[in-house]
Amino acid sequence: MKNFFKTNLYYIIRLIGTQVGISIFAMMLQFATISASGSLFLLASVASVIFYFVLIYSTCWEMGYKNSERILAGRLVQSPFHGAYVQLAAYIPVILLVVLLWIGFAFSEMLWGGNLFLIVKWVLYLYYSVYYGIINTVLKSMSAADFQTVMYPLMYTVSLIPGIAVAGGAYYLGRKGIALFSKPKQNVD
Repeated sequence: MKNFFKTNLYYIIRLIGTQVGISIFAMMLQFATISASGSLFLLASVASVIFYFVLIYSTCWEMGYKNSERILAGRLVQSPFHGAYVQLAAYIPVILLVVLLWIGFAFSEMLWGGNLFLIVKWVLYLYYSVYYGIINTVLKSMSAADFQTVMYPLMYTVSLIPGIAVAGGAYYLGRKGIALFSKPKQNVD
């Protein structure tokens, strides 16, 4: 485990930085579109999610492409889920926040639980706002307030899956040298 973090720290930090950057980008889009209409707000959120997936894809594809040489040379053991594991490691702060959100929800009848739920919900909005427009639109379409409350932690939990899947797929494609976008230029030194 220690070796995993040591060898992949660059990509983990890069993915966390991507997440913070895209959260700021998503918040700016949401602030610009929230007063216009609900559909424009949703469209801005979907666009930021797609852009986020492109950034995850490019990082994990590059990692897979570079690791393919090490795998062929026998310096690295082949792992089909390596990209997904790296993205999961980059999601550790979000996973901890989602766990705290679930705890706050479970104890929301108590004052500290309700406060924890509200505070963590806002911290998640700031740190992981890329999905907020989609989550907000889905929750507004639901009628029961109690059902909306349980959907917050559930939707944030489910929102982790696509990023992990994109990272895993991108790593696999990079390892095989299959590019959806243009391949990086080879050094001809």
